[in-house]
Amino acid sequence: MVLNFHLSEKMGLEIIKQSPWLARLMLPLWQWDTRQKFKRLESWLNHQDLILELGSGLGTITDYFQQQGFTIVPLDIQNFSLFSKVKPIVYDGQKIPFEDKAFSSVLLLTVLHHTVDVVSVICEAKKVGHKIMIIEDIYDNKL
Repeated sequence: MVLNFHLSEKMGLEIIKQSPWLARLMLPLWQWDTRQKFKRLESWLNHQDLILELGSGLGTITDYFQQQGFTIVPLDIQNFSLFSKVKPIVYDGQKIPFEDKAFSSVLLLTVLHHTVDVVSVICEAKKVGHKIMIIEDIYDNKL
């Protein structure tokens, strides 16, 4: 499987989604983190771009990018979104369900450490996107 959460991480996301008090407590931190990532990527993006967020998680990235006027499509193996307006496309974690080069950019933002096969994820992203942007701050896998 290409995008495969470790059981404990998947359970953690489910607990957060099912615990509104915990989500409210952590949301300001996640939103701050999202703004920091956006600052790093903004100069590389164009408002006319169609962007894919691969591994959209709780939806904070998609939500913020949409607020900034970007067209972004969230994709994940399950709907973990905390935002009612962020509804990820759910896929099998192996083959991204879009045509080749359908997106201007594919974002892989702190998602690769959740994967079993990093190279396969990057190859899949490259098939559907013209450019890939990666931010990773947890290093569990080797390329």
